[in-house]
Amino acid sequence: VEKSIPSFITLENGGSLMIQGIHFNSAYKSYGDAQSAIVTSKTKMLQHYVLKVENCEFYNFNESSYACIKASKGSLADSIVVDHCIFRNMSGNGIDLSSERDDKGMYNAEKVIVRNTVFYNMLASAMNVYRGGNDESTTGPAVTIDHCLFNDVDNREQGCVIKLLGVQYARIINSSFYLSGQGGSSIMFQELRWDNIKVDHCNFYKSGRIQSFRTQLIGKNNTNIP
Repeated sequence: VEKSIPSFITLENGGSLMIQGIHFNSAYKSYGDAQSAIVTSKTKMLQHYVLKVENCEFYNFNESSYACIKASKGSLADSIVVDHCIFRNMSGNGIDLSSERDDKGMYNAEKVIVRNTVFYNMLASAMNVYRGGNDESTTGPAVTIDHCLFNDVDNREQGCVIKLLGVQYARIINSSFYLSGQGGSSIMFQELRWDNIKVDHCNFYKSGRIQSFRTQLIGKNNTNIP
């Protein structure tokens, strides 16, 4: 058995990337696991980057510390776009943008868009976006989740399907949560009063609650239909 590798693809300073039609299988036969599919460099990236991932599939990332798409500390994306993808059968996280933990207003992506994507049979979170501190000189991150399905995702005790902590703009719309976040939350916000956040036209069936400080972010068109 070979040793694990940090990632299939590493984005270095000055690089941007568009990926289409790739299957990322972390645990293939007797080869060592890949801890991530796509990561940014562990050395500080001085230039912003763009990442677009379309029609890709991610599976068998079978350690809780693994993540399919992961941003390292000191990296900032102008945009990360995930479209028509599948994340399935894993113990790790789907999209992890939570490495800036100094709480100085830093974050890993200005704009995050996930649409037409399925997250299925995952022990950990589908998405984790973090911005700590209350520095008012920045306006991000901005997160849009549109036409996505979350099926059997993070049903651990106090688990959470989507974590958006400190996000200043968020739209979670036209999406379905099915048997997900049952031990905790479907969506967890940690917002300030001026943040522009809305969850609407979503269906929550046997799934966890929306956790936030303000109830007005929850639209009037959400349902709970089998």
